[in-house]
Amino acid sequence: MNSPLSKPALKRALFVASVDGSHSRRITPWSLNGGDNPDWAPNGKLIVFRSHEEGEGGAQSQIYVVRPNGTGLRAITRFQRSTHVLSYSFSPDAKWITFAKTGTGGLPDLFVMRVDGRNIRSLTHSKLWESAPDWGRTR
Repeated sequence: MNSPLSKPALKRALFVASVDGSHSRRITPWSLNGGDNPDWAPNGKLIVFRSHEEGEGGAQSQIYVVRPNGTGLRAITRFQRSTHVLSYSFSPDAKWITFAKTGTGGLPDLFVMRVDGRNIRSLTHSKLWESAPDWGRTR
């Protein structure tokens, strides 16, 4: 996140860089205010992240994917305003994404969907706070 003294102030974006930190470049627009805890697909082809867009009626989050070179940026969800996405993780085969979003009673529940945003299914319906799903990796 940019500092209050930077331009644009207090905004987020995704950047990629070489392993040594050189050649850093921004791959998402500042307007999405995205990039909080991105996850790389195990096959290296996509990065998933959430936006946090402010607008009339409050904030909303959507889930996006982008290629590491910055091309192919697209929203894969179309959640209603006041929906907040908390975290997400690719499946080991990079065909599914598990995520947490506003659910039962306004608290987050866990969901799963195809990498293109189709077939969203609820995994939990809890009155507890459930977030930070991580599919894990096989070796």
